Amino acid sequence: MDDNYKINADLVNQYKINLEQEMKKTETESNAKQDVEMLLSRTKADWAIIQEDAEALVELLGDVAEKYTKKKVNIKESFAKLRNDKLKTMLLERLNASGVKHDV
Repeated sequence: MDDNYKINADLVNQYKINLEQEMKKTETESNAKQDVEMLLSRTKADWAIIQEDAEALVELLGDVAEKYTKKKVNIKESFAKLRNDKLKTMLLERLNASGVKHDV
């Protein structure tokens, strides 16, 4: 019986060690997940600000072009550099609504 007791005690100790290691691993993963979630939240907030700024700039560009230009605006190269299709659409809509002639 003493041998069985020792084997069982050794197994229990090994299970405890394994459990502690898994708990530490889970805690580390949980902390990493929280860090990623915080970073994602900040990135989403930053992205929202960037989108608002882009929309304001499109509006400003339209206002300036409408007020100060009566000739065709050369924006083809600059427009081609824009990668955001939503922003391109907004820009074209604003310029067209302003009656600004453009080369896009």
